[in-house]
Amino acid sequence: MKIVKSKRVAPPHPEVSELINKLCNTPADDLASFIGGISEWKWPRSDLGNWIKVLNKFDAILQDIIRDYDVDKLQVNPFTPQTKATVLEILRFKRLLLENSTGRKLYASYDRLNSLLFTSDLDVLVADLKVILRPSQQYSAQPPSAQTTNISSARLISLAQSWTPLRDHGVELHDFLDAKKTPVELDLSGESGDVQFQFYRKSAEKPQEQIQIASLIALDALGRYRAKISEVLTAVNAGVSHGILFSLLRKTVAQLQDQDSPTTSELAESLLTLIMLLTASPGGGGMIVGAGLIPLIIQILDNKLPSRLSVISKTTVLLDNALYGYGNAFQLFCNNSGVDTLVGRIAHEIDLDIKEFSPPEGGIHSQAAYGGLTHSRSSVLKHLLRSMQRMMQASGTSEGLRTLIDSSLPASVKNIMANRATFGPAIFAIAINLMSIFVHNEPTSLSILQEAHIPETFYDAIESGIEPALEVITALPNAIGALCLNPAGEAQFAARTKIIPSIFETFTSDKHIKELKEEGVIRPENNFVLSFLDVAAKVLEGIFQYAPHCRDFIVKYDGIERLGRCLQLSALPIRFSETPAADSLIQIFRTMAELNNKETLSKLSVLVRNALDESKDYWETMSAGSKLAPFTNITAESDLASLNANFRKLVAFQIVVGITGDVYQSLGYSHARNPTSIMQVLSGDEAPQIIEDLGKAHRLFLWENILLKNAELQSKPATLPAESSEAPQTSLSATTSSAMVVVDLPKPQDESQPSKATVGVSSTKEANARAVAYLIAQIPFSLTPFFQGQRKKPDQLWNTYTSHHPSDCQAVHDLAADSRLHFKRLLECDGEESRQHPARTLQVGDDRYVDATS
Repeated sequence: MKIVKSKRVAPPHPEVSELINKLCNTPADDLASFIGGISEWKWPRSDLGNWIKVLNKFDAILQDIIRDYDVDKLQVNPFTPQTKATVLEILRFKRLLLENSTGRKLYASYDRLNSLLFTSDLDVLVADLKVILRPSQQYSAQPPSAQTTNISSARLISLAQSWTPLRDHGVELHDFLDAKKTPVELDLSGESGDVQFQFYRKSAEKPQEQIQIASLIALDALGRYRAKISEVLTAVNAGVSHGILFSLLRKTVAQLQDQDSPTTSELAESLLTLIMLLTASPGGGGMIVGAGLIPLIIQILDNKLPSRLSVISKTTVLLDNALYGYGNAFQLFCNNSGVDTLVGRIAHEIDLDIKEFSPPEGGIHSQAAYGGLTHSRSSVLKHLLRSMQRMMQASGTSEGLRTLIDSSLPASVKNIMANRATFGPAIFAIAINLMSIFVHNEPTSLSILQEAHIPETFYDAIESGIEPALEVITALPNAIGALCLNPAGEAQFAARTKIIPSIFETFTSDKHIKELKEEGVIRPENNFVLSFLDVAAKVLEGIFQYAPHCRDFIVKYDGIERLGRCLQLSALPIRFSETPAADSLIQIFRTMAELNNKETLSKLSVLVRNALDESKDYWETMSAGSKLAPFTNITAESDLASLNANFRKLVAFQIVVGITGDVYQSLGYSHARNPTSIMQVLSGDEAPQIIEDLGKAHRLFLWENILLKNAELQSKPATLPAESSEAPQTSLSATTSSAMVVVDLPKPQDESQPSKATVGVSSTKEANARAVAYLIAQIPFSLTPFFQGQRKKPDQLWNTYTSHHPSDCQAVHDLAADSRLHFKRLLECDGEESRQHPARTLQVGDDRYVDATS
């Protein structure tokens, strides 16, 4: 079935892209020879969504073959040699792809695989079943559904049934593999003699290995049923050192050490997969670990043959599963020199990779962003390093790792940092984390790392540029914090003046922002400024976890003033308060207010005062007509610039008061905090005037809302349209074609035939009216939490405050009473038009304002 791309995936590695293009451009007749040259997977993992074109091409070829040979009706015509080779190579490549890709649920070619179960060609059937195996294991823990593999169970059951007449005549399948017997010596009388069997005797080892692999896969399948796991453990003698399972494992480990051994990595990986399943089962892990699993794992890790790299990667996964699930596993690992073996293998891989894959002196890698290692080498080193990282982070391992700082591991970490272009960002990030863990586990280790000049190597790498990789970006703050845990480290970091700018450049760099979006760290935004503010706020939130940093940001570096200037940017959308960036900014303002409430609230008051002064033309005095009506009907280009400038002042005012209201409301609930400083801010020289002016603004914008609701252009609901993929509205428009200053006035024409320009002007009027209506509706809504936050202070504090500041309290009381009087006068002077909804308008004004200030 053809795959339809349904989600956005990260771009693949350049080498993967090259392979995809070659497969897409290779003619169908040449696919067998091209894929035949791919003996193993040598490329980084990628999302299966990147392979849609290749999979669709394979599906089309298989569909033609299935139709031409009537495979769906039980194949009777044998494949031609060319056709058979093409089918076998396509199936083999599909299996490799499914084993080395993410997002495998996207795969939708099960109808072709199901059809090939009716083939009469045994080789094609086996290859088809191997492709089906991987997704079947993936879905084994899920109930069957239409979205899973869609493979006919009846066909699989028919294939699994044995030919009973053979057994009735005393013939077993293993008799066909007995080199001492020939087909003539077997008693195939009766109906069983009509059946023809074909098998190979060229190599006695190869068929035996294939049977072993099939048996291991079958045991793995049975073990995934809870009711059968105990039977599988018993059948393979899992708890016996010289039982079936461990005899095969010891034999396989010994053969893997021999370069000329016929044992393939497929057998070893199948065996390790079964052991992982049994180890994860209740009761099975203790049995297997106690029977001697750990020493055999250590032997595999010490295998340095290049042909066994895939087995090493699989073994490290088994090691992680075994070490931390059972109490004595880690001690057994240490007693058998497992730590020394793992550290030595890491050093061997790093030295070998530097020797074989480093570019010439002065040269650079063609794929420096991904590293210069082959996939197999990179995968093995990542697995080894991650195993060491988990070991260092796990609880209860400190005693066994206390001499790790004196091993070759710090030197290996340094070599990775010094050659990060060779190893790539993923391995570089693990090296950074290992350095941090060394210090956090034992702070005295920092001096040893400094003697080895590891911090200098790390700082040199950062100053030369930070890769657009999430794992590297997230590892940096923890590493810098670890390296500053002693005076020498602080001085060393202070001397590196380029470090902080290098880190903050990641929040303004297009390639870094793109990576953060693809990883889901920040949401995709049409407005770049929102992405920047969101990321910057998250970084500040992490920095503020250390209270002195927060105080320095507020007092020494004018941090709140800088954030205030960001809130005035013209690129911020009208709906800024509904964006993730606004939530992030509000959170850091709350953090600052909790850690240093007096300074934070004082500086917030300054921002509010400035915003009030900038927008005072629209709230300072009362008028019978709407002051915002000109915003809705812009007919001249000369007026657009000034009106947009004033409109942006109102947007900035709404953003500032919204954040201030949230901060005061959160502090209002924090009764355990010291509220005296809050009252000190509210009793400052300008505080009563600010409260009074905010009350006026609240009142006047409510009145503007009433007037605009009665205007002709406000017949539709006063809300902005739903979010779309287009850029968010940041300013008023004179035409629908642009959100900026271009104006196309309608030309004289027949009134009975309105032009497109006329329609455009009308649509622009409606868009501007909705924007203005949304804004003036949000301003009173944003002010309400501010007033409510004042009233939520403890009564005892209010009593103390009123006794010391009677004039301020009288001002608040007068303000509340004045609001009622103003609304009464407005309703009287507004005439019959506004009296059509007297209860509604009076209730809005009374509830929103009076309750908040009473």
